[in-house]
Amino acid sequence: MEQTLDNSTFLSFLGDNITVIKKIQLLEELDFDDPRVLDESYLCLKQKVLHNFDSIDCIDGKIYKLLLKSNNVDILEQLQLNLPNGLVNSDSQVYSYYLELQDFLINDDFQEADKLTSKILCLLANTANRNWLYFSDVKQIPQSELKFLDNLWKIYSECKFGFSVQRQIWLANSKDWNLLWDKIGWKHNEVLCRYPEEFIWDIKAPNGHLPLSNQLRGLQTLKAVFNLAVWD
Repeated sequence: MEQTLDNSTFLSFLGDNITVIKKIQLLEELDFDDPRVLDESYLCLKQKVLHNFDSIDCIDGKIYKLLLKSNNVDILEQLQLNLPNGLVNSDSQVYSYYLELQDFLINDDFQEADKLTSKILCLLANTANRNWLYFSDVKQIPQSELKFLDNLWKIYSECKFGFSVQRQIWLANSKDWNLLWDKIGWKHNEVLCRYPEEFIWDIKAPNGHLPLSNQLRGLQTLKAVFNLAVWD
């Protein structure tokens, strides 16, 4: 692929019928030191956010992270001016925590993002006296909030992480929990991983590895999350 793209070519690339993995690969091959690539990718992202925010996906998250990492002064100014809150747009009661979570995810600080996710879930479930969830608490979490939280993880992890990703793997393996643990890397040599040292805190982790919903205290809690209607 050519390193310089005009707007129509860039938009066409984003709409091509190719896999997410391939799109991510192509984005990483672009020269984000090239002002033309920066300008066109910024314009495409801005158009998406301002006109169709609900359709933001992990490709947009990847573009946003690449723009930030470019450290181009003009682009950073434009992002601050037009996208001051990044890709977070919500009237949630925990909005400030979503912004904090976004910062952790943008910087690939997945361990802190995981800790904050557990905190957000407890806040949403009104479990003020403890920092974990019982399965009965899950139904107290507004499903729109859970969906938003899940989307943040997917947007900034190249669609690798999130509750919905874990659920898809669970369903694809006939709801077999042991197979799920193996697939998402929560078991080694038939033994469940110990927190935190035996988990993988970077983007190279297996699909579904994060967030660590086993921190929500037990199989029944995770099952309650997977069985919510929001994923249907």
